[in-house]
Amino acid sequence: MSFTAKALSGLFWLGVALPVCAQDARLQIGHLDRLAARAAESVEVTLGQSQLQFVRKLARLDKTEHGDKLAKMNSVFVRLFEFEQDGEFAEADVEAIRAQLRAPGWERFVEGSDAGGHAFVMRQGGEIVGYAALYADARKLCVINVTGRMSEDDVKEFNRSDCRGWNGNRRSRR
Repeated sequence: MSFTAKALSGLFWLGVALPVCAQDARLQIGHLDRLAARAAESVEVTLGQSQLQFVRKLARLDKTEHGDKLAKMNSVFVRLFEFEQDGEFAEADVEAIRAQLRAPGWERFVEGSDAGGHAFVMRQGGEIVGYAALYADARKLCVINVTGRMSEDDVKEFNRSDCRGWNGNRRSRR
């Protein structure tokens, strides 16, 4: 086998092996987007690294604490749905997220104070590289997923502003 063929073969196997070895902190939540049509209210936020950097520059946060935090983030995803009636989403919708959060690398950070709400972090090399919050009750479903480097204080801050207290158009803490 020629050097080029060996190199290409090695790159192929590396490309196959790396995704298996390295767990990604990004949750797959696209299956939830179909729920927006049935929801009385919905929020969808999808920000990649370039959008986060744009926000940082637009808000002139470059040399601030918040700018430093945004610079470390890779992505932010939020899906929040509030329904008029019970049963508008299936348990399978929630279980698909829970199954991802049971994967190696994810660990529970703080158990939610409301039934159904939980926060998780993913650590790699001792560093937090992902945050996820999941809240589900009979009429609400919310998933928050942040990827990138963050401190435990950042995670605590995310937890204080998670979606458990969402109440229509205003935020409330129970």
